[in-house]
Amino acid sequence: MHNADDTWGVAPRPLASLLKAFLVAAGGGPIDPRLGLDTAFRACGLIETTASSYQAAVLPWVTEALAAGVTVDGSLRYALRELLEAEGPLTTGDLEAQIARLRARFRVLQSVDELQALPNVIRACAKG
Repeated sequence: MHNADDTWGVAPRPLASLLKAFLVAAGGGPIDPRLGLDTAFRACGLIETTASSYQAAVLPWVTEALAAGVTVDGSLRYALRELLEAEGPLTTGDLEAQIARLRARFRVLQSVDELQALPNVIRACAKG
């Protein structure tokens, strides 16, 4: 595995560093600037800016993978979880049931029109 961060395996990772900073601040210590509102607003803005283009790229990939009948591996499962939990978290059992329903739906599609409508099927499953 390649990693751009040479200290990834030896230094505390980002989440651990941020949790430590939070605990220090919660204990009355100095407040890390990463915990400020400016950082939170910038992060939310970045998410809002990229979310639609990210979904626009992920949805066709998921659609093609399901239409081709590929095995639901880690990457595909992660993408499906993101799409299917758009309205809120699912239990593992509910997630697996929705993935199974999607796969069954993709197996019975016959026409090009149905294949082109697959992103809507995924969105419909995500809404329950």
